[in-house]
Formats: sequence, structure tokens, C-alpha cells
Amino acid sequence: MKKYSQSLILKTGLAIFAMLFGSANLIFPMKIGVISGDKTAIGLIGFILSGILIPMAGLMSMVFFNGDYRAFFYRIGKVPGNILIALCMLIIGPLVAMPRIITFSYEIVRPFVGNHLSLLLFSTIFSIITFIFTYKKNSLLDSIGKILSPLLLLSLSGIFSIGYWLKDGTIKTVLPDWQVFSKSFLIGYNTLDLLGTIFFASIVISILYSTLEKDQTKNPKYMAKIMSISSLIAGVLLALVYCGIAYLGAWHGKEFAALDEGKIFINTILKIVGSQGALVLAATVFLACLTTIIALTSVVSEYLKNGITKNRLSYINCLIIILVTATFMSQFELGPLLKFSAPLISIAYPVLITLTFCNLAYKLWGFKPVKIPVLITLIISSYFYGPKFINILKESKNLIEKV
Repeated sequence: MKKYSQSLILKTGLAIFAMLFGSANLIFPMKIGVISGDKTAIGLIGFILSGILIPMAGLMSMVFFNGDYRAFFYRIGKVPGNILIALCMLIIGPLVAMPRIITFSYEIVRPFVGNHLSLLLFSTIFSIITFIFTYKKNSLLDSIGKILSPLLLLSLSGIFSIGYWLKDGTIKTVLPDWQVFSKSFLIGYNTLDLLGTIFFASIVISILYSTLEKDQTKNPKYMAKIMSISSLIAGVLLALVYCGIAYLGAWHGKEFAALDEGKIFINTILKIVGSQGALVLAATVFLACLTTIIALTSVVSEYLKNGITKNRLSYINCLIIILVTATFMSQFELGPLLKFSAPLISIAYPVLITLTFCNLAYKLWGFKPVKIPVLITLIISSYFYGPKFINILKESKNLIEKV
């Protein structure tokens, strides 16, 4: 393969990694290590399956749909497809993922600033920075892949090294192997990376189209090859980071096991690096969260502009609406947001997994059934997690009054 293509593949792989790697990709691998303990390897298999392999299958599926997520979702029908798209946009956008990123960034910074920086002020500053990066969307891949990804990996490597040398035994777990695997597999849903790959694919593919020669973009095999190798690079990087974070949890997180995921991560890392490592810690989290929220904001704003308002609102106005909404939602703080999102994700994620593999099988082998498998999956997931979500919606009234 030409050096030009090799450079493009590496840049694209780093961009995919950076766009996917946000707050959830930090806090949930740590949780895997804490609950899995000396069986962390088993836990990582389940987590990597749902958190990396399935999302990468989603990305490859989108290649066959030329990055057109509407065509991807419309296989279940235009009306249900649009409903599912809207739900996904709310989840990856201002309802769940974006405020979760903002609140976690604040939680990680708060121990070092005390009461000098309120959540509202931090959220506003963070959203302004996001707006600046996202506005220049043509340089999105370069800014993420060339600058932020290497800095993120460098910061994480420093923490891994310190954690390895300071390790003092591993947590012993009483959970059987199958339970460690199943719990870790379900926790992998919370990364939301399947949604990320489905909707980020349009960003990556559109930039590839603008970079490659016209005859190359019309060659499906060539495009699939570039995307598959780029996905492999991103997947390997994610797996390495997940392994490192999970083992940090297994080595150092025992005393924080009763806390929520965000506090487990914060306290464990502070235990490892201490106050002197505060700058490394803050930089790591800030970069991870910023890279992901840039991509999320771009995708959701484009959807609002083209899919909802039919170009009646400008891209800038849509950016402002999305970021203001996310800033408002972030005032609920991290704990309640995690509690609210868990059953919603548990209902939606299996549906998306089913749709992804049905679409992939359709493009590869002509497998046509899709509506019935998706409907059955929706019924099953709603049966198990619907009541929990309804109860949380009732509780949300108190949160709204608080805000």
C-alpha cells in the first residue's frame, strides 16, 4: 500500500480512537477491574466484546451504507427508523452522553479547585471550547488525530507506569467466571461506542472522500480496506487502554468499590498519582472528554440542521442549541445522570446490536429479515428494563425541581 495510504490509515485510526474515547471509556474499565479483581482478564473479554468488537462491526456495517445512517435505520421502516435515530441522537447528544462528559470532567477537576469553580461556570467554559473546535469542522480529523490523540495516550501511559510500579496485590473476587463475563459485557453498553461508530462513520467517510482520489472512493473494496485497517488500529489502542485502566482498578480500587463509577475512577487515580499527579490526571480526562464531545456535537448539530429543521437553522445556531441544552442537563450532576441513563441504554443497546448485525448480514450475504428480529429484541429488553426506566422518570421530577 502506498505511503500516502498508510499515513491516511494511521490518521484515520487515531481519529476513530479519539472520537470514541470519552469519559465512559475511562470510568467503566476501572469498574471492570474492581468487580473482576483477579479475574480481570475474563472481565476484559466481555467488556472488549461489547465495547470494541461490536462497535467496530457497526462501523464496518456503515461503510456498506456509505456512512448514510438514515439508510442504515430505514431498513426497519421510515417511521420507526426516524424514531430510533431521534432516540439515539438524544442519547449520544444533550440528554445523556454530552452532559455525562461535562459532569465527569467537572468531578475530576473539582478536588483541585475547591469552591472556586461552580459546575455551571465549568460547563459554560467547556461548551465554549467545544464550540470553537467543532465550528471548524473541516479540520476536525486533523485536530483530533494529530494533536489530541497522542497527548491523550502520553498522559495515560504515565498513569499506567506509576500504577504498575505501585501495585500491591490484586482484589480477590468471589464471583464465578460466567458472572464476571456477563456483568462486564453489560457494562460495555455504557461506553455507547456502537452509537458512536454508527454516527461518527459519516464524519470519517466524508473526510476520506475529500482526501482520496475520486476513483478510489468509488472502489468499495478499497474503502472497506482502509476503514477495516483504521478500525483495527483504533480497536487495538482502545483494548490496550482498557486493559491498563482495568488492572489499575484491580490493583488499587478495592477500598472504593462501594462508590459509583465516576468516584471509583477519581479516587483510584488520585491514590496512584497523588496531588503531584493532578496535572496529568486533569489533562488526561480533559483531553479524553473534549475529543469525544467535539465529534458528538458535530454529528448531533448536523442532524438538527438537516434532519429536524431542514436547513431553516444555520449550523452555528444548531451548535449553540445543542451545547446550551447539554450545559443545562449537566447541572443534574454525574451520579443522577448515570442512574437515569443506565436503563435507557439497556433498552436501546440490544436493539441497535440486532439491527447492526442484521444489516451487516444483509450487505454481506443478502440476509433480509430485520423488522421481526429488532421488534423481538425491543420487547425483551423493554420487559426487563422498562419498569426501571419508568421509576427513574418519576424520580426525575425531584431532580428538575432541584435544578
